[in-house]
Amino acid sequence: MLIKNLRDIDGASPNDSLNYETSRLTHRFFIYDTISGINQNGGYKEFSSPSVIRYASYVRLSVQLDPDQEERIRKPLLEITYTEHITSLITETSEAPAAFFFDYYEEVNSFEKAAEIILYVSNALVLIVVIIRMYYWVKMNPPLFRARKFGMAFAWKVLYYLCDVWSNIMFMVYFLITMYWFIMYKMQSNAYILMP
Repeated sequence: MLIKNLRDIDGASPNDSLNYETSRLTHRFFIYDTISGINQNGGYKEFSSPSVIRYASYVRLSVQLDPDQEERIRKPLLEITYTEHITSLITETSEAPAAFFFDYYEEVNSFEKAAEIILYVSNALVLIVVIIRMYYWVKMNPPLFRARKFGMAFAWKVLYYLCDVWSNIMFMVYFLITMYWFIMYKMQSNAYILMP
């Protein structure tokens, strides 16, 4: 568990940003605390009112699928930020905002790398097809026949072929990627791949 606004003895804040080398994790937490806000010695036994109330104003639980073992998770990380309120300032209409979040995710680095390679290859294929189509278009429409209008016609055809070929190839690429995820989801015996 990571307490975001932890202050150590020296007054430093080691948990401002999550760092596996310098952050300090704890084992215990609370939702609200009225006991540590009692200033008097033996005040808890005498049912004294606390001067400060502490509560968890921000809670985030992060769960990650283990990429090496199917249907297993890594150790969850609970992040908590505590807020203090002085009891003398609390009224009947006082509100204490709180936020609770739950993150469930998996690493998709290998899939992202494969998808990136597919996109680069497909864009290169688009350029090759456009160059070939433009070559044959110039062969059938020589610049001498069109004279001054050739430049505009050439630019228009390049743009037209580029949009036409790119939209068709990208549709097929994204269709295949979507079909891959759909088949992976349907073929699994337990629903864990697409739960995030």
